[in-house]
Amino acid sequence: MVPVEPSNLLQATINSFRGIVCLLRERSAQRELLLLIGFLIAHGYYPSIYLEIVILLVGIMLALEAINTAIEKLSDMIEPNFSPAIKEIKDLGSSSIMIILFLISVIILKMLWY
Repeated sequence: MVPVEPSNLLQATINSFRGIVCLLRERSAQRELLLLIGFLIAHGYYPSIYLEIVILLVGIMLALEAINTAIEKLSDMIEPNFSPAIKEIKDLGSSSIMIILFLISVIILKMLWY
């Protein structure tokens, strides 16, 4: 294993924080962060394995949002005008968020049902 230089590790950490700041400028990521905070607060009052799973899924959703935002920004740089192919790429990225939201909804409905 090649040792990592401290300066590279520090720079990678700084770059990651810059990415988080960029992500949090997005409205969708702001909503997802509020959702995460809400579930963390709820877990403090009502500890549940279901809420822990939801918190994990919301965290994954935020990570997917970062990837989706990067894909959208890259797509806009490649083709600033409307393109059916770029639209399909963006729709596929968006569908990953929808899938996670569906899973979260299923878990919340299960929690409310029982």
